Amino acid sequence: MNYSIFRVLIVLLAPLITISTSSVHADADKAAIDQAVELTNHQKYQQAYDILKPLADKNNAYAYDRLGVLHGSNTNNNPHYNLEKELSAYYIAAKAGIAHAKFGYASSLRRKVTYRDKPDIYKKNYAEACNWYKKSALQGFGYAQVETAWCYEQGRFDGIKNYTKAYMWFALAANRFEVEDDPYSPNSMTSKLMQRVAKKGKLSENQIRQALEMAREIEKNRLANTAQPAK
Repeated sequence: MNYSIFRVLIVLLAPLITISTSSVHADADKAAIDQAVELTNHQKYQQAYDILKPLADKNNAYAYDRLGVLHGSNTNNNPHYNLEKELSAYYIAAKAGIAHAKFGYASSLRRKVTYRDKPDIYKKNYAEACNWYKKSALQGFGYAQVETAWCYEQGRFDGIKNYTKAYMWFALAANRFEVEDDPYSPNSMTSKLMQRVAKKGKLSENQIRQALEMAREIEKNRLANTAQPAK
C-alpha cells in the first residue's frame, strides 16, 4: 500500500470540500462564495478571485479561506498562485476558527521550504504545522486527523514517537469518513493505517483500548462544543 500517495490525495482533495456558511454570513455572501468554489474547481481563477477578494476585504473569513485555496492552486493558468498570499489568507481564516483553513495553513507551512534546502527550518515549520493540524483535527476535520496521526507517529510534536496517540487519531479519522467500497477511499485507507501503526508500535490490546477510549472522549467533547462535524 502506497501511503505517500494517500497523503498527496489528502492535500488535493481537502480544498474541494464545500463549507457551510449559512450560520455566519448573509445568504448573498454564501451564494457568492459557493459560486467562487465552483469556479476555482473548474480552474476559472480570475472569476473566482473577483468574487472572493471584495468579500475578504469586508473581513469575511470564509472568503479568506477560499482565497487560500485559490492562491495555492498551482496550475499553469492560475495568475494568482502565490505561496505567501496562500499562507496569509489561510492564517486569517484559521485565526477566525475555520477548521479547513487551519488544515490549509498547516499544509502550506510544510511547503514553504524543502528539507533538502533548509532542513532545520523545514523541521521547525513541520512542528508548527502539526500544531495547526491538531487544532483542525479537534474540530473534527478528517484530513487533519490523519495528518495529526502521522505527526504523532513520526514524533513531530516533541521528538518522541507516540503510536498510541497516532492510533487514536487514525481511529477518529476512520470514523469521520463515510464507508466506501473503494479500497483507496479515505475510510479504507485510515482503517489500514490503524492496523499498520498498531503493528509498528507493537501496541498491546490494553493500549489499543486506551487509544479508542481517548478517541471517544475527544469526539464527546467536540460534539459538546459544536452543533455539527467540520467536514
